[in-house]
Amino acid sequence: MPERNRVTWNAMMSAYATAGEGFEALGLFSRLRCVEFELGVDEFAVSSVLTACAGIGDIRFGIQIHGFVISSGFESDCAVVSSLANMYLKCKAVECAERVMEGREESVMDRLMMVNGYVFSERYIKAIRKIQWNGDLVRILKVDSSVAVSIVTACANLGLLSVGKKVHCAVIVLGFYDNVALGSALIDMYCKCSSIEDARKVLFGLKERKQVSHWNSMISGCLHCGFLEEARGYFDKMPIKNVISWTAMIAGHVQCGLPHEGLRLMARLYREEGLVRGNFYTFASALNACSSLAAIDLGKQIHGKALKMIAVDGDNSLILTTSLLDMYSKSGSLAYAWRVFDTMREKNVVSWTSMINGYASHGYGIEAIDLLEQMMSMGFKPNEVTFVSILSACSHSGLVREGTHYFNLMREKFGISPRGDHYACLIDMLARAGKLEEAWKLVEEIKDEILDGIDGSIILGALLAGCRMHGDLEIGSKVAEMTKRNKQSSDMYIAISNIYASSEMWDEVCRVREEWKKQGVKVPGLSQIQSGCLG
Repeated sequence: MPERNRVTWNAMMSAYATAGEGFEALGLFSRLRCVEFELGVDEFAVSSVLTACAGIGDIRFGIQIHGFVISSGFESDCAVVSSLANMYLKCKAVECAERVMEGREESVMDRLMMVNGYVFSERYIKAIRKIQWNGDLVRILKVDSSVAVSIVTACANLGLLSVGKKVHCAVIVLGFYDNVALGSALIDMYCKCSSIEDARKVLFGLKERKQVSHWNSMISGCLHCGFLEEARGYFDKMPIKNVISWTAMIAGHVQCGLPHEGLRLMARLYREEGLVRGNFYTFASALNACSSLAAIDLGKQIHGKALKMIAVDGDNSLILTTSLLDMYSKSGSLAYAWRVFDTMREKNVVSWTSMINGYASHGYGIEAIDLLEQMMSMGFKPNEVTFVSILSACSHSGLVREGTHYFNLMREKFGISPRGDHYACLIDMLARAGKLEEAWKLVEEIKDEILDGIDGSIILGALLAGCRMHGDLEIGSKVAEMTKRNKQSSDMYIAISNIYASSEMWDEVCRVREEWKKQGVKVPGLSQIQSGCLG
């Protein structure tokens, strides 16, 4: 164009923002302000660039635009304020969006935007509370029926079956039932609320409108509820399967403790479905199956198949490389695990933790500590699982001073409250090192908050094992008394009995076994049936 005016600039920015070309829109806005500054920037340009920031999640540029809005006096413009709030919501800065909207009378469109933004930011309770349920739902759906997907998604994640049914009824009454995304969301909601029959009715009520995404939602929902056979049935009925269908079934079998079946499905995918090829998630699920089986040779084959995919799209391969790392670590091939870890283009807390855990599992405590220190020096913040791994490493390597240091560091520097597994590792470490008095004092400190349930059994079991190892009958007896608070596992009673037996206190052994019977704890044993003995 020989001449451009403000309208043409605005039109181009709006077009780029709407088409998802956010960076192009930001570039035009910068040129308009710095090169074509005589044209000036109006509220339409500001709204367009804020939409672009929302689309690409660029909160830094969005904050700069917010400052420009304040200095330029656009704060009173309704469209600009709504665009600002939407930008913050899409960048998951919910509190900033709420401050922008504070004190302003909300329109129905504003409420729609806030509901969608809350769900996008996973603030599901806020999304539900934003709707006034006495007639407001129908009014909102009439303005924009697509918000039903957000509301149903919120209901699914909160387990609000009755509210989800209200939305379902409203959608049917208003005739908005043809939305593909809504069908998937409803199926997902009913499955997550354990109402599989209602989900089935939605799926088959769609008749010829059923899409692959609807079948996938049904399969994922059944797997979420642990209904593996039902998921298989729907999978076999699917007229067309895509990579999501196959990946869901492979991952589902692995999660249900059937890694062999998951790997058979992986083989079937490559044997039967020539048009469907696995993605990063498919390979990651197959590698998880190999980890469960410690099947390193098969894992190497899958690694070989995945190399081409990593070479083409390495920037998005983090989930796959993390699964490779986990598989090699669990299979005991730490050299391969390190090679994968060292060549990762991008690392996150999960990948660092996986490598630390690999060292911890195989008794390489010093190497685990060195890696944790390297992780923290590079700005990564260890999480609860990282500290379980490092405490386990210290426990199995006898590094008591280091383990105590990291336990205190976890609480004091990173503000992580110790869980049962953290205490179990610490007490196990002290017990193995013969510091049974320290371990017992710690148990007494935490007995009211942590000793009920499985964590308590693990903690007391670790201390009992230490008592038996070091022949400490006194503390072993104290632990034995503590186990009477509630039913413990048979392993606990066996450990107590063995401590007394090692000191030849047979009366105490008999007393423990009587207590065992009174508590109704199942005695471990083996039953055998011999065939052909009736002659």
